[in-house]
Amino acid sequence: MKRTVALRTVVNALLVVALSAGAAWGLVNVTLIIRQPAPPLLSTWEHDKTVVQMVISNPSTTSYVGAHVSFTIRDVNKDKIVVRSLDNNPAIPQFMLPAGGTSTRFAPDVIAQTALSIDPSLNASLLTSNSFPEGDYEFCVALLNTKGDTIAATGVLCKMFTITIPDPPTLVLPADKDSITSTVPPTFTWTPISLLGQIPNYKLVIAPIFNTQSAADAITINTALVKKTIQTSSYFYELSNPAFTSSVGAVGFAWQVTAVDNNGIPCARNNGASEVFSFYFAVPAKTDTSKDTSKAASDTSKAAADTTPGACIANCTAPAPSSSVASSKTFAANDTLHIGLFTLTITSVTSATGASLSGEGTIKVPFLHAPIMVKFTGLKVNDARQVFDGTVSGKTDPGSPIVDAVANATGTLGLTSNDVKSVTDYAKQPGKLVSALIGSTPVGLPIGLDNYIDGVNMTVAIMGLNFTPTKATLNAVAQFPMPDLGPGVGIGVGARDICFHPQGLAAGAGSLFLSQDLGYNRPGSFGFVFRAPTNSDSGTYLSWDCRGFQLLHLKADAVFPRDWLLPSPDNGDTVKATFTADIRKSGDWLASASLPACEISGTNGMKLGATTMTYDHSDVKNPTGITFPSGYATTTPGPDWHGFYINSVSITLPADLKTFDASAPTITATNLIIDDQGFSGAILGSNIIHYPNGNFGQWGASVDSVGVVFVKSSLRHGEIDGRLQIPISDSCFVYQALLNQVPDSGMSFQF
Repeated sequence: MKRTVALRTVVNALLVVALSAGAAWGLVNVTLIIRQPAPPLLSTWEHDKTVVQMVISNPSTTSYVGAHVSFTIRDVNKDKIVVRSLDNNPAIPQFMLPAGGTSTRFAPDVIAQTALSIDPSLNASLLTSNSFPEGDYEFCVALLNTKGDTIAATGVLCKMFTITIPDPPTLVLPADKDSITSTVPPTFTWTPISLLGQIPNYKLVIAPIFNTQSAADAITINTALVKKTIQTSSYFYELSNPAFTSSVGAVGFAWQVTAVDNNGIPCARNNGASEVFSFYFAVPAKTDTSKDTSKAASDTSKAAADTTPGACIANCTAPAPSSSVASSKTFAANDTLHIGLFTLTITSVTSATGASLSGEGTIKVPFLHAPIMVKFTGLKVNDARQVFDGTVSGKTDPGSPIVDAVANATGTLGLTSNDVKSVTDYAKQPGKLVSALIGSTPVGLPIGLDNYIDGVNMTVAIMGLNFTPTKATLNAVAQFPMPDLGPGVGIGVGARDICFHPQGLAAGAGSLFLSQDLGYNRPGSFGFVFRAPTNSDSGTYLSWDCRGFQLLHLKADAVFPRDWLLPSPDNGDTVKATFTADIRKSGDWLASASLPACEISGTNGMKLGATTMTYDHSDVKNPTGITFPSGYATTTPGPDWHGFYINSVSITLPADLKTFDASAPTITATNLIIDDQGFSGAILGSNIIHYPNGNFGQWGASVDSVGVVFVKSSLRHGEIDGRLQIPISDSCFVYQALLNQVPDSGMSFQF
């Protein structure tokens, strides 16, 4: 029963898609208003009264009893009538058109489901997918009296309209058939969709793959490991979720994302569902120790174990030494000592006693692939050659951009962005990269723990090390390249006192944080503020493990200049769009951003409703559906275009165009762009205010059409057309107003 009522509601709504159908037999005027493009979702047509209105004005002295609507809807692509009214059916709604009055009716007031003839193919689509098929349609409507005669002098009025369904999300990371070697929980990312009139939700499903199953079968058949509904286009797999190892017997995992509306109904092509991707966790190679008959074979086996994924995870604390009594022995070069989980090899001494041992040496850190040069002062060593008091610290190279005291310091990072860049650049030198180090050659700090992401070298700089009897910690920094900040500039992050063990970090992974908000602004353009951690938010950070960089989690605000956008209401501040993203490569990522309600500068109150938009920072693709306005560029921008794209947003027109009930009309705008050149887009609408409800200085009026085109924050064209009621005349006058942007004065109207 509910589906029957819903079907009737939505088909009724389609009846009034005929835009601007105005004519009269005896001065009867019909105005039909619909948001364009027409939303495909049945639920939107059912619940949102702004989608469709039908206004019938009868300023004559003749009343019409038993008026009703006759209509057809034609599928243009199939050249087929898919909906037709049964005009002689007694169930068709009839209504009174009083003389000298205007009435507004919505689709349910105009037609009855039992008085419709619906093509079976359309009916099946409405019942099964909750949406109208995508395509072009022609709507033809006639207003009839009780005898079936046409009231409007123009007879049958026709108008084209389009139903557009967005593409489903596209999965990004993990890539299909990706082999994951990191112990950091994966971050799932996909491209956002733009849903007219709503902020979409995304249903993420992750399911185990068993035996020879395909990924698609696994999603369909197997019990999901995780099901989440979220509003962002990325999801970090939290530790509170079930462990992947809990799926006993799984050979991999499948994942899929489905876009749904606020009622949980699919709202994109393919029933809202993305493709299905699979990913796998790398299995450590087994080492045959039965043939390790030599020290060389043993060393090779140990080196292989150092690089296995499972080796990243271990306890980083050591039990306290067995004795706190200083040895009476003296120590010399080549002696070895135990400090925590590590072995110290002495290379020189300046004080040789067990009660106060000072000098230099090396400590092998397997996941760094080489012995690290260290120094120590006043160590206390027991007879078991265990250091039970004191600290051994890393030794920096003579050419290091920072000295030992700064490199090995504890507490807050205390480095500038230039310091971070200098340390990272130094660690990126070929002779300092861990990937090139040989296990027997000692190396000084800083060194670079490097890996490659899609052919791009990413390096975490290890700048300081501290070894104590029960724990070892390291200090690290990194710079993630961000070309928008300038040539060779990036986001610098770092942290001190990160606990580590011979094969990796304490929990298998670590985070390097932005120490303070980092902002930049280009004159005449928008800027960014990358957010540092707060008590309630992790901010911007880099995640890494014993194999190097894994991802950068961005938390940022885009800040728009006040001569582009103003807050609504205006508090004197700037408009900021907030976005988060988990990225692995600086030149290839898209993020979903949230834009608050705001006003387009210089328009006397033309406002954008709060909406989501896509931030494009990819050099290889643009957001789905993006089109650039005429005059934007001599040639269409390529995939390396960067900026914000708004697929659809509600626009409130200036208060000067208000109605007698003091409300400002709204229309829907599509394909709006904000980039480093400004705000661009076309704001177009028809039948905005029906005659004579507009209040233009207490004179009745209509706004029949609006066309405003901005290119790079400059008004390229503006025009408003309509009718105006003059008190001294029974007739209306047609007007046309041209819009001009006046510096420091906003927008003016020229009639």
